Amino acid sequence: MSNVDMLVNKLRTDGGFTFDYNTQELVTKGFAVSANPELEWVYDREVTWEDLVAFVSMNIEFLNGDGVFGAWVDTETGKTYFDVVTVLDSEEHALDLAVYHKEIAIFDLASGDEIRVEHSEIS
Repeated sequence: MSNVDMLVNKLRTDGGFTFDYNTQELVTKGFAVSANPELEWVYDREVTWEDLVAFVSMNIEFLNGDGVFGAWVDTETGKTYFDVVTVLDSEEHALDLAVYHKEIAIFDLASGDEIRVEHSEIS
């Protein structure tokens, strides 16, 4: 099975993944957060391997640097998100970054928990 097939399968069965493009391995510890919301792709349907390949191709310049991207299905809306992500050791720092970028959630890679972000009404 190719990495693309494995990732699409993981998205469908587990609700998401975080993948290091440079090492070609799943990331399994830390807190994943999108620090580049302008690169986010959102789908209202089940995604395909073609969608994943297109996302990677369009973001290759970013992935050749830090190289981490992820996909997840929002448990509240059912929408699927593809993001170039940053993985941090600190939950607090990941939440701060998520609030700054107005993200919906961060993901605890070790526990497999989605952590919703509280946003204040003050801008």
